[in-house]
Amino acid sequence: MVDNHIDGSASKILGIVKEHPNGLSITDLAVLLSINRNSVAKYLGIFQRQGLVDMRRVGAAKIFYPTRRLPVAAVRRFCSSNLIVVDHNLKILEVSDALAGPIGMTPAALSDQPISALFPCISSSGEVISPLRKALWGEEGILLQRPGRDRGTGSTCRFSLIPTVLDSGHPAVSLVLEEDSAGDEHEEERLLDALRHEALQSDQTEGIVNVSPDGRIRRASSAYCRTTGKSIRDDLVGKPFQPPVAATDSRAWKEFVRNLTPDNPTATIDCRMVVSDEGVRWYRWRGRILCGPDGRAIEYQYLCSSIHEHKILEESLFRQQRALEQQVSDRTAALRESEEKFRAIFEESPAGTALCNMDGTLLHVNKAFLATLSTGKRQELEGRNVFEYLNISPAMRSRLQGGKAARFIIPYSRNEHRNRSCCTAEESETICLKGVASPVSCRKNGVSSTFVLQLQDITGQRRAEAGTCEAESRYRHLLDTLAEGVVYLGTDGRIIDASPSAERILGYSLPELQRKTCSELQRRVIGEDGFEHPEEPLPHMAALASGGSERKILGIFNPREGQHRWIDILAVPRFRHGEDRPFQVAAVFSDITRLREIEEARLDTERQYLALTESLPDVALLIDPDGHLVYVNSLGARLMHRLPEDVLGRKLTDLFPGDQGENYCRDVASVAATCTIKNNVSRLPLPDGEVWYDTRLIPISARDGTCRYVMGIARDITAWKQAEDVSRRHAEWFRSIFEESPIGIAVCDRDWALLHVNQACLGLFGVTRPDEIPGTSLLQICRTFGNFNLLPPGDAATSFECRLDFDAVRGRDLLPTTRTGSVHVRGVIGRLGSPDSGSPEGYLIQMLDITSRVLAERVLRESHERLAGIARHLPDAMFAIDRQGIVTIWNPAMEELTGIPAVEMLGKGDYEYALPFYGKRVPLLVDKILKPDETLYNRYRTITFVEGNSIIAETAITHEDDDSPRIWWVKAALLYDEHEESTGAIELIRDITAQRRAEEALKRVRFSPNTTFETL
Repeated sequence: MVDNHIDGSASKILGIVKEHPNGLSITDLAVLLSINRNSVAKYLGIFQRQGLVDMRRVGAAKIFYPTRRLPVAAVRRFCSSNLIVVDHNLKILEVSDALAGPIGMTPAALSDQPISALFPCISSSGEVISPLRKALWGEEGILLQRPGRDRGTGSTCRFSLIPTVLDSGHPAVSLVLEEDSAGDEHEEERLLDALRHEALQSDQTEGIVNVSPDGRIRRASSAYCRTTGKSIRDDLVGKPFQPPVAATDSRAWKEFVRNLTPDNPTATIDCRMVVSDEGVRWYRWRGRILCGPDGRAIEYQYLCSSIHEHKILEESLFRQQRALEQQVSDRTAALRESEEKFRAIFEESPAGTALCNMDGTLLHVNKAFLATLSTGKRQELEGRNVFEYLNISPAMRSRLQGGKAARFIIPYSRNEHRNRSCCTAEESETICLKGVASPVSCRKNGVSSTFVLQLQDITGQRRAEAGTCEAESRYRHLLDTLAEGVVYLGTDGRIIDASPSAERILGYSLPELQRKTCSELQRRVIGEDGFEHPEEPLPHMAALASGGSERKILGIFNPREGQHRWIDILAVPRFRHGEDRPFQVAAVFSDITRLREIEEARLDTERQYLALTESLPDVALLIDPDGHLVYVNSLGARLMHRLPEDVLGRKLTDLFPGDQGENYCRDVASVAATCTIKNNVSRLPLPDGEVWYDTRLIPISARDGTCRYVMGIARDITAWKQAEDVSRRHAEWFRSIFEESPIGIAVCDRDWALLHVNQACLGLFGVTRPDEIPGTSLLQICRTFGNFNLLPPGDAATSFECRLDFDAVRGRDLLPTTRTGSVHVRGVIGRLGSPDSGSPEGYLIQMLDITSRVLAERVLRESHERLAGIARHLPDAMFAIDRQGIVTIWNPAMEELTGIPAVEMLGKGDYEYALPFYGKRVPLLVDKILKPDETLYNRYRTITFVEGNSIIAETAITHEDDDSPRIWWVKAALLYDEHEESTGAIELIRDITAQRRAEEALKRVRFSPNTTFETL
């Protein structure tokens, strides 16, 4: 049934197909209906899915013909008791009670079930599915199967497969069970069937042949007998099946018969047959193989029908189609060529041209139109209304609608319409446009649907017209406005007229010039070479003699300024119409005194430049774009062990053979072509050995912007290259240090993801495999440290100290660690990357397990606390420092001795503790015991090294408040931790001045009698 939504084209296609029962191809339908071939194919596909048409293949072509499907209602009406209906998805739509009962199911239970529910015991799906698929495409067939699970009992049922169409229009298959004729049928019915069969055979047009598996004819229809020219069937029955196929199609016929197999039970072929009375005609053969339950071929069935008229029509249509396609191709090519010519004329036309609709919509514009309106892109204009855009009078629109051309002149403001991104300030003005609009008539009805608009900018013309009136007045003032001097001379050499600039340059007024001749002026003229009274004639005389222009540079004396002025003079002869000899000379000259000074300055600059290049510590080169050496300073010549004149003009490939010269030439050509600076680093073989040079090639451009020369400054970088090799070796050493370092080292990216770790870091984390580390976020691990701010400030490194809980790390599945408990870690984080870059490229982290050190420091801290308690109660002054020289103890006696509180001294280093005694930062005895190689500033009276790593000494120091020196007893000793490792030193200071003075007095008293006796 035709869907109500099918449009007129679909109805036409369906009607044409019904008028041709033998079928038409897609091309035939497209030609008959003048519809696009793709559209016809889409409609036919829809009809085929809806069951309205069927398709068969003839070679590569698809032939569509009216469907032969029966409506499901008609099949149900005549075969309801033995009927199974299957949809296009091979699902059961309905089944009769007589067929559902034997397998123990109800029709409702089988509804919407796959067809395999009726035939569950089939050996393969192809036994049922393949015939059903073919029936869905419109091919009738036979299915020999028995419904139900038990295939061993009872005879095989024969189902006729009838292509059917549902009420919804979708294709389906009706399986009708054929009942065997009962033995007790009435004779009258058998006779009636025979008569019907005979009438059917006589009117049948399709020939039917049944062939045994051995290739002999078992049965042949009357139609086939008529086709082969046999009047009696007995002439064919029992004979080998050999249809009169033409010799040209015999090979295809054998292939057709060979393809009929149980796996491919049906086939179709179109071939030519030799008919005795009609010659060679086209026939369509459909072959089918009938197989038994065991899959063995029982019989072959062949049906043939004449398609000769269809083939003749098809060939005729094909020839007509080829002719039409050729005509279409020729016309398309001609139209395309005409279109290209018109497009080229349209685009390249110097006049601004646009194609518009009659309502004024711009369809297409050329480049000149865009340039006239100062618009850079077509999209800005196309689609806009030209009447509104240009403010054209409505009267022109009515004239165009009347089929007449219209001319107009309008002002156009670029300030209102210009594209500010591409229009210059000069174009931002109001211009005058002259235009003409011409309607384009259609050939069919003569009605204009478009018009051509042409615009021309006549602003210049208008200005020229207005400027013509002022041309004469401007010309009158030309001599007054020119900066160059102009003098008109007669053939006798007398000055006729002169401009004010000439009066200023020559130093004479016009009346004075008119009374003089050039010969009088020549006495005070010097030549370009600087000599007075040049023997050559002046330019105006040479121009009069030769009849051509003459140019010369002269120095003429200016009496007003009292000095010579240099002028560049051009003498041009003037001729009267029809005369060959000049009657006058116009001498135009400009004051080039300043240019001469500039030229002399340029020469001085060039000499300075040469002096500079000769004094450079680098090699200076000047090369032309072809690679020839134009200049080299003396240093470069000496390095090549040649004279400058021996290398100038030679090509770089000759001076430096091999790849170095070719690379130089390529870089020079590149710099000359792109006018960009480029560096060339090469190793050049020189007489003194191979030397690395970094040459900076700089283009030297001429006034026209082209590169005339390339300047090269070559610097010896051999030492830098050697340093680069050293740097490379250092990088390898760093890699070795990284891997073998006992300190854990890790490298992270800017997102703190671990990239590389060394073996010590793996041991610190308790990880055995290095590939388990990369990608792990260090910040997540650091959170377990309790340190949330690891970003180092600026370029400085950041140290951190934390505690790592491996149980928490394992619990959060951050690392596959094998360690347990917790450890103390101390480390340093530094940035990786260039210091100029804002953000770091990564981070370098160094970590060390300091658990034992932390425990030792805890014990040491307790020891220091005990020592500090003892020191507070000592009567002697005492202070202590650590291994770094930082003051850790400063007891009250020391405060009293020095007058400096402990809070000001504790934590200080850099010999701060020596200032109270010596006024400067110098090592003391406590530094000597820590560093035996330390040189003491003061000469001690006595120094004694006592066992147990201690030193006792005496020294005399004069205090600021005392006039006499004080004697101090000093003892320094080392401090140790529980592991017998030195952690610092302590120094005791005791004032023994009174004791030493008493001892000296005692000595004087004890020895004084002997001394007196000796004196006597």
